[in-house]
Amino acid sequence: MNNAKVVFDGFHKIVEFEADVKGRKVKRELLVAKSAVAGIVIDENNRIGLVSQYRPVIQRHTKELPAGVLDKEGLSALDTLVEELMEECEIPKEEILSIKENPIEPYFMMAGNTDAIISFCEIRVKAQENKKVNDADVDEVEWVTLEQMKEYIANGTICDSKTRMVYYYLLSQK
Repeated sequence: MNNAKVVFDGFHKIVEFEADVKGRKVKRELLVAKSAVAGIVIDENNRIGLVSQYRPVIQRHTKELPAGVLDKEGLSALDTLVEELMEECEIPKEEILSIKENPIEPYFMMAGNTDAIISFCEIRVKAQENKKVNDADVDEVEWVTLEQMKEYIANGTICDSKTRMVYYYLLSQK
């Protein structure tokens, strides 16, 4: 990046830089965010695991796929997700039946603002129950059908792109 300079340095960084767009110089800002991994977690009863958590930026509770940022040195996306399953859903490794990496191609989370990527793993687990969890961010994990996901999308409870996209992915697999 030409003439890049950090203009904000917090949990995320914002870097201002110059770029060539159609032969002219333009200033742009890059949100320096960490890449992430999300789990399409399906139990033996064919229900999808969703975590409930409060999102301060949008000031509401959401239901979404369990996920985590890739912020630990030496941990792969899969290792990170297995760790997140224990933290967010209280699912130990022993309850994981199978793992399919990248059933959906990884993609840029916000291609115009950051180069951070989100990847996905489909994880099959033993039968689960809805439960409150002891996690810093997550309140509970709920096991839902596709029909329940559709209702949560319609009423805005599922409001993030990764979870909405996975709903349509799962519909396409039927």
